[in-house]
Amino acid sequence: SIAIIWLLFRRRVIRPIKVLQQSARRLAEGKLDQALPWQRDDEIGELAHTLERMRSDLAALIDEREVSAQKLRLSEENLAITLHSIGDAVIATDPAGLITRMNLAAEQMTGWSFAEACGKRLAEVFRIINAGTRAPTANPVQDAMLRGTVVGLSNHTLLISRDQREIQIADSAAPIRNAAGKIVGVVLVFSDVTEKYRMEEALRASEAENKALISAIPDLIFTNDRDGRFLAAHAPSVDQLLVPPEAFLNRRYDEVLPPPVAQLFERTAATAFATHTPQEMEYALEFHGQHRHYEARVVPSSGEKLISIIRDITERKIAEEEIRR
Repeated sequence: SIAIIWLLFRRRVIRPIKVLQQSARRLAEGKLDQALPWQRDDEIGELAHTLERMRSDLAALIDEREVSAQKLRLSEENLAITLHSIGDAVIATDPAGLITRMNLAAEQMTGWSFAEACGKRLAEVFRIINAGTRAPTANPVQDAMLRGTVVGLSNHTLLISRDQREIQIADSAAPIRNAAGKIVGVVLVFSDVTEKYRMEEALRASEAENKALISAIPDLIFTNDRDGRFLAAHAPSVDQLLVPPEAFLNRRYDEVLPPPVAQLFERTAATAFATHTPQEMEYALEFHGQHRHYEARVVPSSGEKLISIIRDITERKIAEEEIRR
Protein backbone atom coordinates (compact mmCIF):
# COMPACT_ATOMS: atom_id res chain seq x y z
CA SER A 1 0.00 0.00 0.00
CA ILE A 2 2.87 2.36 0.79
CA ALA A 3 4.35 1.65 -2.65
CA ILE A 4 1.05 2.42 -4.31
CA ILE A 5 0.76 5.72 -2.39
CA TRP A 6 4.30 6.61 -3.41
CA LEU A 7 3.61 5.85 -7.05
CA LEU A 8 0.45 7.95 -6.98
CA PHE A 9 2.26 10.81 -5.21
CA ARG A 10 5.08 10.67 -7.73
CA ARG A 11 2.66 10.68 -10.67
CA ARG A 12 0.31 13.36 -9.35
CA VAL A 13 2.78 15.66 -7.62
CA ILE A 14 6.45 15.12 -8.29
CA ARG A 15 6.25 14.67 -12.07
CA PRO A 16 4.00 17.72 -12.64
CA ILE A 17 6.26 19.84 -10.42
CA LYS A 18 9.26 18.75 -12.48
CA VAL A 19 7.38 19.69 -15.66
CA LEU A 20 6.58 23.07 -14.12
CA GLN A 21 10.25 23.47 -13.17
CA GLN A 22 11.26 22.80 -16.76
CA SER A 23 8.66 25.27 -18.04
CA ALA A 24 9.85 27.91 -15.56
CA ARG A 25 13.44 27.30 -16.67
CA ARG A 26 12.39 27.77 -20.31
CA LEU A 27 10.67 31.02 -19.36
CA ALA A 28 13.84 32.18 -17.61
CA GLU A 29 15.85 31.36 -20.74
CA GLY A 30 13.43 33.38 -22.90
CA LYS A 31 12.04 30.33 -24.71
CA LEU A 32 8.40 31.33 -25.07
CA ASP A 33 7.37 29.39 -28.16
CA GLN A 34 5.83 26.34 -26.43
CA ALA A 35 2.61 26.49 -24.41
CA LEU A 36 2.13 24.28 -21.34
CA PRO A 37 0.37 21.13 -22.72
CA TRP A 38 -1.86 20.14 -19.79
CA GLN A 39 -4.49 21.50 -17.45
CA ARG A 40 -5.54 20.51 -13.93
CA ASP A 41 -8.12 21.81 -11.48
CA ASP A 42 -5.97 21.54 -8.35
CA GLU A 43 -3.27 23.81 -6.93
CA ILE A 44 -0.66 22.50 -9.37
CA GLY A 45 -3.06 23.18 -12.23
CA GLU A 46 -3.53 26.75 -10.96
CA LEU A 47 0.24 27.18 -10.83
CA ALA A 48 0.53 25.78 -14.36
CA HIS A 49 -2.19 28.19 -15.57
CA THR A 50 -0.33 31.11 -13.97
CA LEU A 51 2.92 30.08 -15.69
CA GLU A 52 1.13 29.75 -19.03
CA ARG A 53 -0.42 33.21 -18.62
CA MET A 54 3.04 34.62 -17.82
CA ARG A 55 4.46 32.92 -20.91
CA SER A 56 1.67 34.24 -23.13
CA ASP A 57 1.93 37.81 -21.74
CA LEU A 58 5.71 37.81 -22.11
CA ALA A 59 5.49 36.52 -25.67
CA ALA A 60 2.93 39.21 -26.58
CA LEU A 61 5.04 41.93 -24.93
CA ILE A 62 8.17 40.80 -26.77
CA ASP A 63 6.28 40.68 -30.08
CA GLU A 64 4.96 44.20 -29.45
CA ARG A 65 8.45 45.44 -28.64
CA GLU A 66 9.83 43.83 -31.77
CA VAL A 67 7.15 45.54 -33.88
CA SER A 68 7.92 48.87 -32.18
CA ALA A 69 11.65 48.35 -32.67
CA GLN A 70 11.07 47.53 -36.34
CA LYS A 71 8.97 50.69 -36.75
CA LEU A 72 11.67 52.70 -35.00
CA ARG A 73 14.35 51.24 -37.27
CA LEU A 74 12.24 52.03 -40.33
CA SER A 75 11.64 55.57 -39.07
CA GLU A 76 15.36 56.02 -38.43
CA GLU A 77 16.16 54.74 -41.92
CA ASN A 78 13.60 57.07 -43.52
CA LEU A 79 14.94 60.00 -41.50
CA ALA A 80 18.51 59.20 -42.52
CA ILE A 81 17.49 58.95 -46.19
CA THR A 82 15.61 62.25 -45.96
CA LEU A 83 18.50 64.03 -44.26
CA HIS A 84 21.00 62.82 -46.84
CA SER A 85 18.65 63.79 -49.68
CA ILE A 86 18.34 67.40 -48.51
CA GLY A 87 20.57 69.79 -50.44
CA ASP A 88 21.09 72.04 -47.40
CA ALA A 89 23.41 71.03 -44.60
CA VAL A 90 21.66 69.79 -41.44
CA ILE A 91 23.08 69.29 -37.94
CA ALA A 92 21.00 68.28 -34.92
CA THR A 93 22.07 68.60 -31.29
CA ASP A 94 20.80 67.53 -27.88
CA PRO A 95 19.86 70.11 -25.22
CA ALA A 96 23.51 70.33 -24.16
CA GLY A 97 24.58 71.33 -27.66
CA LEU A 98 26.23 67.98 -28.46
CA ILE A 99 25.87 66.78 -32.04
CA THR A 100 23.45 63.88 -32.53
CA ARG A 101 22.80 63.95 -36.28
CA MET A 102 24.52 65.25 -39.37
CA ASN A 103 23.83 64.83 -43.09
CA LEU A 104 26.23 64.48 -46.01
CA ALA A 105 26.04 68.15 -46.99
CA ALA A 106 27.01 69.17 -43.46
CA GLU A 107 29.92 66.72 -43.53
CA GLN A 108 31.18 68.20 -46.81
CA MET A 109 30.86 71.81 -45.68
CA THR A 110 32.33 71.41 -42.17
CA GLY A 111 34.98 68.87 -43.17
CA TRP A 112 33.89 66.56 -40.32
CA SER A 113 32.37 63.12 -40.81
CA PHE A 114 29.39 62.28 -38.63
CA ALA A 115 31.35 59.48 -36.97
CA GLU A 116 33.96 62.05 -35.89
CA ALA A 117 31.52 64.82 -35.00
CA CYS A 118 28.93 62.77 -33.10
CA GLY A 119 28.97 63.73 -29.42
CA LYS A 120 31.16 66.80 -29.93
CA ARG A 121 30.07 70.30 -29.03
CA LEU A 122 28.60 72.17 -31.98
CA ALA A 123 31.06 75.08 -31.66
CA GLU A 124 33.95 72.68 -32.24
CA VAL A 125 32.55 71.49 -35.58
CA PHE A 126 30.47 74.49 -36.68
CA ARG A 127 32.93 77.40 -36.40
CA ILE A 128 31.48 80.69 -37.64
CA ILE A 129 32.84 84.25 -37.78
CA ASN A 130 31.75 87.63 -39.10
CA ALA A 131 33.14 88.10 -42.62
CA GLY A 132 33.88 91.78 -42.00
CA THR A 133 35.27 91.88 -38.46
CA ARG A 134 36.58 88.27 -38.33
CA ALA A 135 35.12 88.09 -34.81
CA PRO A 136 33.39 84.88 -33.67
CA THR A 137 29.64 84.86 -34.26
CA ALA A 138 27.14 83.91 -31.56
CA ASN A 139 26.08 80.27 -31.57
CA PRO A 140 22.53 80.13 -33.07
CA VAL A 141 21.75 76.89 -31.25
CA GLN A 142 22.09 78.56 -27.85
CA ASP A 143 19.81 81.39 -29.00
CA ALA A 144 17.22 78.91 -30.29
CA MET A 145 17.29 77.04 -26.96
CA LEU A 146 16.89 80.23 -24.93
CA ARG A 147 14.21 81.83 -27.10
CA GLY A 148 12.37 78.66 -28.04
CA THR A 149 11.89 79.99 -31.58
CA VAL A 150 13.59 79.88 -34.98
CA VAL A 151 16.80 81.97 -35.01
CA GLY A 152 18.65 83.09 -38.14
CA LEU A 153 22.29 84.04 -38.58
CA SER A 154 23.31 87.61 -39.22
CA ASN A 155 24.46 88.55 -42.71
CA HIS A 156 28.10 88.18 -43.76
CA THR A 157 28.69 84.97 -41.77
CA LEU A 158 31.62 82.73 -42.67
CA LEU A 159 31.90 79.03 -41.81
CA ILE A 160 35.49 77.95 -41.17
CA SER A 161 35.75 74.30 -42.19
CA ARG A 162 38.06 71.76 -40.62
CA ASP A 163 40.54 72.24 -43.49
CA GLN A 164 40.35 76.06 -43.07
CA ARG A 165 38.10 76.72 -46.07
CA GLU A 166 35.95 79.83 -45.68
CA ILE A 167 32.36 79.41 -46.83
CA GLN A 168 29.76 82.17 -46.89
CA ILE A 169 26.61 80.71 -45.36
CA ALA A 170 23.01 81.50 -44.55
CA ASP A 171 21.36 79.48 -41.82
CA SER A 172 18.64 79.12 -39.23
CA ALA A 173 18.29 77.12 -36.02
CA ALA A 174 15.00 75.80 -34.63
CA PRO A 175 14.23 74.01 -31.36
CA ILE A 176 13.18 70.35 -31.45
CA ARG A 177 10.23 69.62 -29.15
CA ASN A 178 8.86 66.29 -27.96
CA ALA A 179 5.16 65.39 -27.75
CA ALA A 180 4.91 67.21 -24.42
CA GLY A 181 6.33 70.41 -25.93
CA LYS A 182 9.63 70.16 -24.08
CA ILE A 183 12.75 71.22 -26.00
CA VAL A 184 14.91 68.14 -26.50
CA GLY A 185 17.42 69.57 -28.96
CA VAL A 186 18.00 71.96 -31.83
CA VAL A 187 18.21 71.45 -35.60
CA LEU A 188 20.56 73.72 -37.56
CA VAL A 189 20.05 74.14 -41.31
CA PHE A 190 22.62 76.05 -43.37
CA SER A 191 23.58 76.47 -47.02
CA ASP A 192 26.55 77.65 -49.06
CA VAL A 193 25.77 81.10 -50.45
CA THR A 194 29.35 81.94 -51.42
CA GLU A 195 28.59 82.20 -55.13
CA LYS A 196 25.39 84.14 -54.51
CA TYR A 197 27.27 86.48 -52.19
CA ARG A 198 30.00 87.01 -54.80
CA MET A 199 27.40 87.76 -57.46
CA GLU A 200 25.65 90.25 -55.17
CA GLU A 201 28.96 91.93 -54.36
CA ALA A 202 29.83 92.08 -58.06
CA LEU A 203 26.39 93.52 -58.81
CA ARG A 204 26.78 96.18 -56.11
CA ALA A 205 30.23 97.05 -57.42
CA SER A 206 28.88 97.25 -60.98
CA GLU A 207 26.02 99.47 -59.89
CA ALA A 208 28.42 101.76 -58.04
CA GLU A 209 30.65 101.91 -61.12
CA ASN A 210 27.71 102.67 -63.40
CA LYS A 211 26.55 105.44 -61.07
CA ALA A 212 30.05 106.91 -61.09
CA LEU A 213 30.19 106.76 -64.89
CA ILE A 214 26.79 108.37 -65.27
CA SER A 215 27.74 111.07 -62.79
CA ALA A 216 30.75 111.89 -64.96
CA ILE A 217 28.65 112.27 -68.12
CA PRO A 218 27.93 115.95 -68.90
CA ASP A 219 24.77 115.12 -70.86
CA LEU A 220 21.19 114.96 -69.60
CA ILE A 221 19.74 111.44 -69.41
CA PHE A 222 16.02 110.67 -69.14
CA THR A 223 14.11 107.40 -68.90
CA ASN A 224 10.54 107.33 -70.24
CA ASP A 225 7.92 104.62 -70.64
CA ARG A 226 6.00 103.88 -73.84
CA ASP A 227 3.43 106.54 -72.94
CA GLY A 228 6.13 109.18 -72.72
CA ARG A 229 5.98 109.41 -68.95
CA PHE A 230 9.28 110.49 -67.31
CA LEU A 231 10.47 107.74 -64.94
CA ALA A 232 13.99 108.86 -64.04
CA ALA A 233 16.46 111.64 -64.80
CA HIS A 234 20.16 112.43 -64.51
CA ALA A 235 21.65 115.89 -64.75
CA PRO A 236 25.14 117.09 -63.78
CA SER A 237 23.33 120.02 -62.20
CA VAL A 238 19.66 120.69 -61.45
CA ASP A 239 20.15 124.10 -63.07
CA GLN A 240 20.45 122.32 -66.43
CA LEU A 241 16.88 121.02 -66.19
CA LEU A 242 13.97 122.93 -67.70
CA VAL A 243 12.00 122.37 -64.45
CA PRO A 244 12.89 120.61 -61.15
CA PRO A 245 12.55 116.77 -61.11
CA GLU A 246 9.45 116.85 -58.91
CA ALA A 247 7.75 118.94 -61.58
CA PHE A 248 8.17 116.42 -64.42
CA LEU A 249 8.71 112.91 -62.98
CA ASN A 250 5.69 110.68 -63.69
CA ARG A 251 4.40 113.22 -66.21
CA ARG A 252 4.20 112.81 -70.01
CA TYR A 253 6.07 114.77 -72.71
CA ASP A 254 3.02 116.92 -73.44
CA GLU A 255 2.64 117.82 -69.76
CA VAL A 256 6.22 119.13 -69.45
CA LEU A 257 7.56 120.31 -72.83
CA PRO A 258 6.30 122.94 -75.27
CA PRO A 259 3.86 121.36 -77.78
CA PRO A 260 6.24 121.35 -80.81
CA VAL A 261 9.04 119.74 -78.79
CA ALA A 262 6.68 117.28 -77.10
CA GLN A 263 5.27 116.19 -80.46
CA LEU A 264 8.78 115.74 -81.87
CA PHE A 265 9.72 113.49 -78.93
CA GLU A 266 6.51 111.47 -79.31
CA ARG A 267 7.16 110.83 -83.03
CA THR A 268 10.84 109.94 -82.42
CA ALA A 269 9.95 107.62 -79.52
CA ALA A 270 7.32 105.85 -81.62
CA THR A 271 9.87 105.26 -84.38
CA ALA A 272 12.45 103.96 -81.89
CA PHE A 273 9.95 101.50 -80.41
CA ALA A 274 8.70 100.39 -83.82
CA THR A 275 12.16 99.83 -85.36
CA HIS A 276 14.02 98.83 -82.18
CA THR A 277 16.84 101.16 -83.28
CA PRO A 278 18.27 104.39 -81.82
CA GLN A 279 16.89 107.62 -83.27
CA GLU A 280 18.40 111.12 -83.35
CA MET A 281 16.70 114.51 -83.34
CA GLU A 282 17.43 118.20 -82.71
CA TYR A 283 15.21 120.82 -81.09
CA ALA A 284 15.37 124.28 -79.53
CA LEU A 285 13.97 125.69 -76.28
CA GLU A 286 13.72 129.00 -74.49
CA PHE A 287 15.77 128.27 -71.38
CA HIS A 288 16.30 130.85 -68.63
CA GLY A 289 15.75 133.66 -71.12
CA GLN A 290 18.11 132.16 -73.72
CA HIS A 291 17.41 130.37 -76.98
CA ARG A 292 19.19 127.03 -76.54
CA HIS A 293 19.71 124.19 -79.06
CA TYR A 294 19.78 120.50 -78.11
CA GLU A 295 20.66 117.20 -79.74
CA ALA A 296 18.86 114.06 -78.52
CA ARG A 297 19.67 110.40 -79.07
CA VAL A 298 16.64 108.23 -78.25
CA VAL A 299 17.43 104.56 -77.53
CA PRO A 300 14.85 101.79 -76.85
CA SER A 301 15.75 99.96 -73.63
CA SER A 302 14.65 96.68 -72.11
CA GLY A 303 10.94 96.17 -71.70
CA GLU A 304 8.77 99.16 -72.47
CA LYS A 305 11.31 101.87 -71.63
CA LEU A 306 13.19 104.49 -73.62
CA ILE A 307 16.42 106.28 -72.76
CA SER A 308 17.05 109.77 -74.11
CA ILE A 309 20.57 111.22 -74.00
CA ILE A 310 20.43 114.99 -74.52
CA ARG A 311 23.35 117.34 -75.16
CA ASP A 312 23.35 121.13 -75.30
CA ILE A 313 24.75 122.08 -78.74
CA THR A 314 24.09 125.82 -78.54
CA GLU A 315 27.77 126.75 -78.77
CA ARG A 316 28.22 124.49 -81.78
CA LYS A 317 25.22 126.04 -83.51
CA ILE A 318 26.57 129.55 -82.87
CA ALA A 319 29.97 128.54 -84.28
CA GLU A 320 28.35 127.01 -87.37
CA GLU A 321 26.30 130.17 -87.93
CA GLU A 322 29.38 132.37 -87.69
CA ILE A 323 31.18 130.19 -90.24
CA ARG A 324 28.26 130.49 -92.64
CA ARG A 325 28.43 134.28 -92.37
